[in-house]
Amino acid sequence: LYYGLRDDSKFKYEIHCYSNELKVLWSDLASTDAAVEVAAEGFQSGDYVGSMVSRKARPSSKHLEIDLMVNRISTGEKLFSVPMVTDQYSLTFSDVFFDEGKQNFVVFGEYNYKDAKELKAPSLGFMTLTLDMTGKIVGEKLNSWAKEISMAAPVNERGQFDGNNSRILFHQFVRTDDGRIFAIGEQYKKAANAAGIVGNVLMTAAGGGAAFSNAQLNIYNMVIFEFAPDYSLVKVNVFEKDKNVVTLPAGFEYLSPRLVSYYAKAIGGFDYAFTQRAPDKSTFHVSYVSYDREKGQAARNVLGSIVYTPEKTFVVDKIDLDRRSSLYFVNRAKDGYVMVTEYFRKEKRVDSRLEKINY
Repeated sequence: LYYGLRDDSKFKYEIHCYSNELKVLWSDLASTDAAVEVAAEGFQSGDYVGSMVSRKARPSSKHLEIDLMVNRISTGEKLFSVPMVTDQYSLTFSDVFFDEGKQNFVVFGEYNYKDAKELKAPSLGFMTLTLDMTGKIVGEKLNSWAKEISMAAPVNERGQFDGNNSRILFHQFVRTDDGRIFAIGEQYKKAANAAGIVGNVLMTAAGGGAAFSNAQLNIYNMVIFEFAPDYSLVKVNVFEKDKNVVTLPAGFEYLSPRLVSYYAKAIGGFDYAFTQRAPDKSTFHVSYVSYDREKGQAARNVLGSIVYTPEKTFVVDKIDLDRRSSLYFVNRAKDGYVMVTEYFRKEKRVDSRLEKINY
């Protein structure tokens, strides 16, 4: 499956399904009058592929319309394309699970009021929608920051954690073989950049313009939300790590924290690396590298692995990355291991090794 943009348009999607011989089996092209209509793969399961289709009336709009479109992989037949809205709320798509036994689709993500600007307004919490094979919503479950989540974690109605007023950017969603869903995220907070403010004052005094951002993004702890098979919240797990700082370009102080977090994720500013499930889907582990970016290579870097064990508990294994290489890359490996690749600039050398996760 190939997702891209049509040659004759900057903001119109095209989807092509190829055979093993690279022959196009079927295609699906953007067809509405929206100025922006892009698509991304949501899931594949059996003979079904789900795509998240996002639309904007104009490129500068902060309001998104999001549809879930489901096609048969074998024929390209479109089962449905439906907006992710209810009578009161709109859902920001995060993941979709196909339940083969019940023959329905479970859509999971954060939600806002229907008329809110999703890219600017903070979410109200988590919503789970169950759709039948025609796209009709047959089930809805809410877990709001103000009620259900605040009872399980020290957060307020805007999803901000006590102590540092941080929000959560969710990186990955995992469904285990027993039906539980885990939302894996990282705390962040948009904050004032003292050095940038001072630099801009000096530049202005010298007759120049602002060259530094007055804001920065602070990155805090890893957080995993655990939901029961009925999509009710079970527990919020917080895993402490060092605070890191992402420097922002000039002008980013005027953007919403949510938009800034998307920028930081795009440039690799968060510590999260990846999530890997066991072959039987009963367990998984989350890997991250905790950097001290302000101190650079003089600081100790740590590879952390948060393991969901067969006993249904979480344990953390940490490995010091202290070989003073220029760059670290952390990748998936065989079950129970992480592959660490290091680049040594002076020697122009790359080393790769397997690190065993102990739990």
